[in-house]
Amino acid sequence: MRLDEERWIRSNQRKNRQMNETEEEHDSRLIKEAISKRNRRCTRNLLETEECRKKRLDHEVEIKASERNIRNLEETEEEHELRLIKGAISKKIQRCTRNLLESEEDRKTRLDHESQIKASERNIRNIEETEEEHELRLIEGAISKRTRRCVRNLL
Repeated sequence: MRLDEERWIRSNQRKNRQMNETEEEHDSRLIKEAISKRNRRCTRNLLETEECRKKRLDHEVEIKASERNIRNLEETEEEHELRLIKGAISKKIQRCTRNLLESEEDRKTRLDHESQIKASERNIRNIEETEEEHELRLIEGAISKRTRRCVRNLL
């Protein structure tokens, strides 16, 4: 409950600040916050040991998974669909922005790296998964493709 109250307070503070600041103040604040966040992250990464880093990352994954599970339980079907559509739009904007900013050489390097990762994951999965898991994965993949197609048609 306390976490929800803190989020609510921060949300209201953010809304009030956004209403009162000019566009230049807004831009400069965002830049300062980004630099500050990056500096904190770099300092933390330099100071923490590998073991601490793994524990922190595992903890962050657990927290995100818990928050996602809670959100999924609390949201209605319409909210769920709306969130998926917003996520798809956001991903599409990110891809378009990346494609505009990325050079051909960077794109080729990124695609090569992504294909190597996918091939490694596929090999590991093929070695470790059972027949039932394989069939279940294929069914989930078909459902996922259909969902993506429906969202794409909505956009």
